[in-house]
Amino acid sequence: MRDFWEGKRVLVTGHTGFKGLWLAKWLDMVGASVAGYSLPPDQYSLYWKLAFSGRFQNNFGDVRDADSLRKTVCSFKPEIVFHLAAHAIVREAWLDPAGAFSSNVMGTVNLLEVLRGLTSLKAVVVVTSDKVYENVETNRPYTEADRLGGDEPYAASKAAAELAVSAYRNAYFKSGPGVATARASNVYGGGDMHFDRLIPHLIRAKISGEPAELRNPDSVRPWQYILDPLNGYISLARHLYGNPVKFSGCWNFGPPEGELCTVGEIFSLLLGGKSTARRTEENFYEAGLLLLDSKKSMSGLGWRPVVNLETGLSECVSFYRGLFGGEDATALMESEISRYMKKLGA
Repeated sequence: MRDFWEGKRVLVTGHTGFKGLWLAKWLDMVGASVAGYSLPPDQYSLYWKLAFSGRFQNNFGDVRDADSLRKTVCSFKPEIVFHLAAHAIVREAWLDPAGAFSSNVMGTVNLLEVLRGLTSLKAVVVVTSDKVYENVETNRPYTEADRLGGDEPYAASKAAAELAVSAYRNAYFKSGPGVATARASNVYGGGDMHFDRLIPHLIRAKISGEPAELRNPDSVRPWQYILDPLNGYISLARHLYGNPVKFSGCWNFGPPEGELCTVGEIFSLLLGGKSTARRTEENFYEAGLLLLDSKKSMSGLGWRPVVNLETGLSECVSFYRGLFGGEDATALMESEISRYMKKLGA
């Protein structure tokens, strides 16, 4: 992995978010020259606890601010771009739909506008969501050829971002550089400080002894350990760099079908026994069943998920225990990434 990434100039938007932090740190560890562009995180963010190499460049800014974004991108001149900056929480998008569409759609358009004039560019990976599909809640996993849709602002804004990327790819990037979208399932891992998300919420309850609440205990989610989809994004960028025409398009990154669990089953795995947590009622819509078919990524990119649910949850609990116990966040993250890379043989 280092043979490819060392010295590559890589822009990561949303680098202060949960997935963006892990991705930026991983790329920094394997020798890339990483520049981040993101809104400043709140005071509780893991970002403030992490150290990067001297190559790393931090830029605070909003993808909705086209002038600021253009200035950063044109100054840095990236070869590879990972676009993760977005309205990332379903509940927050429900409460602020205009903000969700502005960030997820126009933020993506602003970036693509800058990138289509950038001569240094080789590859672009835009991260969206498994929720981009028109979900009719069948037992059939969705493939990349399935229809897009969205019954609530988060899903619809992500689907609209997919359409924007497709339009720019066909109109302006047909002969390169490579432009792809990555659709991943529900991701969990250490350091996610959004404790309204299920797994961080349950782990905090496990460690602190506080009561837990379940919003939809019977809902089925494809749970995925964070480094598995990030490895997919990294692999996709490498393939785009080498063959932009062949690998441009959309790609699913989900767990094996056997890893599916209900919210209530996740509760039992983490806290033991049958769920006795209080069911909470929310006034916004969430799908009860959503499955991804990742065969294209497995056959086309040679990607596969390598961490099962039991191991991933164990890693996650250990990370939070260390973090809450005062251990160094940088050491915790670097150690976990190193263990994962050994699994890959990378």
